[in-house]
Amino acid sequence: MTAYYDKSQYGFTLIEIVLIILIIGIIGTIAIRSFKPSLEQAKESATLEEMDILAMAIAGDTRFVKDGIRTDFGYVGDVGSLPPNLDALYQNPGGYSTWDGPYIEDGYDTDSWGDSYSYAGDVTITSPGNGVTITKKIADATSDLTSNTIFGTIHDGLGYVPGDDSADVAVTVFYPNGTGSMTSATQIPDRSGGFSFTNTIPIGNHLVKAINTVASETTETYISVIPASKSYCELRFDGGYWYSEYAGGSGDIIIEILCSNDSDDAEEDDGGGISLNNDKIELGQMKYVGLRFQNVGLPQGATITEAHIDFVAADNNSENTDITIWGEDTDDAAQINGSDDNISDRTQTSGSVAWNNIENWSMNQTYPTPYIAAIIQEIVGRAGWSSGNDLIIMLESTDLNGKRLFVAHDDDFSKSGLLHVEYN
Repeated sequence: MTAYYDKSQYGFTLIEIVLIILIIGIIGTIAIRSFKPSLEQAKESATLEEMDILAMAIAGDTRFVKDGIRTDFGYVGDVGSLPPNLDALYQNPGGYSTWDGPYIEDGYDTDSWGDSYSYAGDVTITSPGNGVTITKKIADATSDLTSNTIFGTIHDGLGYVPGDDSADVAVTVFYPNGTGSMTSATQIPDRSGGFSFTNTIPIGNHLVKAINTVASETTETYISVIPASKSYCELRFDGGYWYSEYAGGSGDIIIEILCSNDSDDAEEDDGGGISLNNDKIELGQMKYVGLRFQNVGLPQGATITEAHIDFVAADNNSENTDITIWGEDTDDAAQINGSDDNISDRTQTSGSVAWNNIENWSMNQTYPTPYIAAIIQEIVGRAGWSSGNDLIIMLESTDLNGKRLFVAHDDDFSKSGLLHVEYN
């Protein structure tokens, strides 16, 4: 009978045991090598998340909104400047009365590797990482957080602007001064009721107040200023103070209204594309230009005796330019938006005005359109028109070869298109 060798009876040989140990070692090495990158990635993710928290403590969390208004602007919104260091986020840096922290808990000053974050009072937080620097930008520039613009207009209770009585009005904005206290700035509006506090306002919710010094009436509103912004607000007194101010020698009443928002002067190219944010409006080069005037204080059925729009030239232009002017035939014009053909698709008034062979323009000079009283008359004569409604004027280029550039609301609201109307 032939004998045979059964390994199961005698266990593993020495060679097999050595091979198993080698295999286990290899697997362990691979696992450790795989684990180290995973651990580093976890530390990097945790550090990035913590840097986001630091950034929100400095400049606010955009997710905090109430009634459509952002409510959280962090340290900058309360103090008016960037913190000198990260300690200022959980310790008042110097008895600041406007400091409303802590904005973070103590202990957020080191990353996941135990190294201190680098922050020097600017818009960048850095971590040395594990040999590879990690950077978090709070904003593109310090001015985006500390030097914004608030602008607006003031009307009386009937919708009229102050005209020559503008010196009777003072508009004041209140905001943190950057060193722990509140400060304010005051302006007298222009004849059209316009005011602007330019490149001085930090992010946050700020009080804007107007006083009619003759009538001793005050009106106020809060405005939310977001980073790198020009924020518009409108103030209105209850009393009707400036009706007589706008009664001309003929007895006609005059109103003047600027474009109120960045989207109130818009362009539409010959393919229907809409451009809402422009420093200059390219009249004659774009197929359509739309101008929306809000809260127009014209009574229904008023007799329009004169109307035109004033433009401030944004360049020197001499090209032959022909334009046709229309109004939107509607009771209350909707806001211009970015959808294709949003200007040309609007119903045009039956009346139009030709503006041909437009004179040469010189930069910063003011140029009026021809009289458009018939267009305004058609709009306010609608049965559904009501004082305080909005209207749109459309300007159509004949051949797209002309060129007249005028200042847009985005660049300087006080120089944007100004609707002038006289009525009785």
